[in-house]
Amino acid sequence: MVSRVERTPFAAWWWTIDRFSLVALGAIMLGGIVLSLAASPPVAARIGLDAFYFVHRHLMFLVPAIAAMLVISFLSPRQLRRLALVVFIVSLALVVATLFVGAEVKGARRWIVLAGLNIQPSEFLKPSFVVLCAWLFAESARKPDMPATTFSLLLLLGVVGVLVLQPDFGQTMLIALVWGALFFVAGMRLIWVAGLGGTAVLGLVAAYATIPHVARRIKRFLDPASGDTFQVDTAVESFFRGGWFGQGPGEGTVKRILPDSHADFVFAVAAEEFGIVLCLVLVFLFAFIVLRALGKAMRNDDPFSRFSIAGLAILFGAQSAINMAVNLALIPAKGMTLPFISYGGSSMISLAYGMGMLLAFTRERPRTALLQPPLPYPGTAGGRECALMEKRSGSPLVIVAAGGTGGHLFPAEALAVALSRRGITVDLVTDERATRYGEFPGHATHIVPSATFAGRNPFHIAGVTSKLCRGTVAALLLLRQLRPAAVVGFGGYPTIPPLLAAVLRGIPTVVHEQNGVLGRANRLLARRVQAIATGFRGLLADDPRLAAPGFAGC
Repeated sequence: MVSRVERTPFAAWWWTIDRFSLVALGAIMLGGIVLSLAASPPVAARIGLDAFYFVHRHLMFLVPAIAAMLVISFLSPRQLRRLALVVFIVSLALVVATLFVGAEVKGARRWIVLAGLNIQPSEFLKPSFVVLCAWLFAESARKPDMPATTFSLLLLLGVVGVLVLQPDFGQTMLIALVWGALFFVAGMRLIWVAGLGGTAVLGLVAAYATIPHVARRIKRFLDPASGDTFQVDTAVESFFRGGWFGQGPGEGTVKRILPDSHADFVFAVAAEEFGIVLCLVLVFLFAFIVLRALGKAMRNDDPFSRFSIAGLAILFGAQSAINMAVNLALIPAKGMTLPFISYGGSSMISLAYGMGMLLAFTRERPRTALLQPPLPYPGTAGGRECALMEKRSGSPLVIVAAGGTGGHLFPAEALAVALSRRGITVDLVTDERATRYGEFPGHATHIVPSATFAGRNPFHIAGVTSKLCRGTVAALLLLRQLRPAAVVGFGGYPTIPPLLAAVLRGIPTVVHEQNGVLGRANRLLARRVQAIATGFRGLLADDPRLAAPGFAGC
């Protein structure tokens, strides 16, 4: 387990990463391995390869994909923007190169061979394009006189132009959809919404009128009797065969007759062998990642990070929805992979690249970003110093928690005055009793539920514990909204909820003890916080638990 006291890059990453989304992505990847084992052996045998050829290749691509996703998730927004720019330039150059030296497959030039590997550069183009457009929209919001929106439109036209020349209308529509969603999130007017929608419809009509295979696919979708719909019909039939719980692993027949059962139609294999229940679980995992990311985007104060999170989440969700909709015959057939489930090296690594950036953008950062390196405060215990806060540009926020009596509030007020003089914003978290002492010299006061243990009556203890738990939940929600740089407690039971919430969220914590012995609340919190501030040198030395190596006293 990584300690919250550690100040290593991994510790900072671990306590700020969105672990729920990380677990959901891991679950999807695990499902991809299982479905690769179920769907790919018949395809490999049909073309004369080893039965587990595609499984081995899937795992071979999955390892660097996971590594890339984790490494990229360590980066800062500025580093992500630079990485996206480099990858975009290289990918765009390779997309242009495919028009001249790429192998033609089914009438399209989308692949290029580099170092013996077949690469589809348009896959890497998508997430980079989203991040660059997010940056341009953010710059347009910050500097209205800057023609950043025009630049993003030119960028869209350039990318769409080279993709149409391949041709790859599926990726073209996906990129245009995400760009339009970003434009909407950035606050465009309704007239622009109508104009972009009309332009998209005109583009679709033009593709239908001028490109034969696009026209054939749309005709087959509208009138199945007008052409061959074998793959789509077989995929839909697999859902009826599988029912709710499926026919069992290895018992399906769809994978033996569908040419792309391990790639574009792996969702149909999942339905037949594992049932609609597994399909719903996959839908839930994809929706969870997208909705959680969009929720974080709404709460993010930085326009660049907000637009990037929204764009990457929409890109991930739209690609997933398109693949599943094709398997269910809800939209015309389009060769688009199901993220981390379908076989495909370029798709898997590019998706990991995009999800790594999403995880990096959604990391919890205080208003002044993470506290590295912190500002030292001289200490007296054991000759050590406790270092918790750094004054940066802007106004960092420090939460001061104190009980509702003068013995706790007055020292808290002294700290609030001192920090305010240094340009640091201070909020107070306390209970209802504090209001009788007048206005606190801080920015705002927040009341959370708390109670005091008095006696050993089990019903009383249960009631106090319940109230402190409710206070901790309220404090968790408050800290998620405020994102303070540190939380400092001054004793009293009202300090327990905000200090515990800060520990759970990985926020730097201190308790201040103004007496010669630790009070009950501070004694409870002492081993969970990062430092104890006291004027009594022997306070920590007398307690062997607090004098242990690695504990900071000041």
